[in-house]
Amino acid sequence: MPAPKSRRGGAYITTLAATMLIIMLATVVLSVTATSRRLTARYSDYIGLYDLAVAGNEQAFLLLTQTLNAQKASIVQRSWG
Repeated sequence: MPAPKSRRGGAYITTLAATMLIIMLATVVLSVTATSRRLTARYSDYIGLYDLAVAGNEQAFLLLTQTLNAQKASIVQRSWG
């Protein structure tokens, strides 16, 4: 039994919408996968940067602490007065 003409267009549009949605989801999955593969391949280039950043932060903290200790008396005097 064939569908009425008024329902054929709706089924066609629903099929197109579902197909577009599936294609868009596949595109998103492929792009995320490709980006993840690129990042994983370049991981070895960046493996030592975290340790370098931690060392830089520790050095900056040490310098700030030394400066604070050297000028502690003048900081306290200015704050009280």
